[in-house]
Amino acid sequence: MKIKYIASPTGAKFHASNKIVRGFKGPVGNGKSVTCITEMLRISHAQEPNIDGIRKTRWAVIRNTNPELRTTTLNTWKQWIPEIIAPIVMHPVITTKLIQPIDDGTSIDMEVYFLALDKPDDVKKLLSMELTGVFINEAR
Repeated sequence: MKIKYIASPTGAKFHASNKIVRGFKGPVGNGKSVTCITEMLRISHAQEPNIDGIRKTRWAVIRNTNPELRTTTLNTWKQWIPEIIAPIVMHPVITTKLIQPIDDGTSIDMEVYFLALDKPDDVKKLLSMELTGVFINEAR
């Protein structure tokens, strides 16, 4: 799978940062979600391979409500990572898995959970998930 992505100047700064926590702010349509999706892919490709040559990562993509998650964040994901490459499973939790060979003979195994965290008790969904990273879409 080849993705044609050119980062905006702000997106390039975002990708260049090695800080644990980063934020990305801008107007509607400036590519914030796309930048975060490509950052997840970048980090997954950079992950050290295990003994079997697999670069395993696990991500959470978070939005406030399930309807917002389905109509915005998930749709953006599917525009960049087609379901033919990474099928979406809608129940019981929205998930996808991208398994992709890399030119160096290794492969990525990128597991993604799409979660709505609109109630205080929903934070429990994150316990023991052993995540590589989290993309909080529309954090406030």
